[in-house]
Amino acid sequence: MDDPAFPGCLVQTKLIGVIEAEQTEAGETTRNDRLIAVAAESRNHSHIRFIGDLNSNLVHEIERFFISYNEILTAFAVATSTETI
Repeated sequence: MDDPAFPGCLVQTKLIGVIEAEQTEAGETTRNDRLIAVAAESRNHSHIRFIGDLNSNLVHEIERFFISYNEILTAFAVATSTETI
């Protein structure tokens, strides 16, 4: 699948890694890891097997997205590390 999908669309994916994160809300910090996957049937991403196969700038952009998303929701997320599965 190389075309854009719509919200709520189910897409078969292959898991390539996890971004470990912590989220602090109301003074309480909890783990809030994010699973990273690519479309299973994709010509554009067929070579991607691990998160390390992604461009490091893209991984940074993904981390920043989740941090910003949580900040908007009055929470605070800190990406603590990136690991491959």
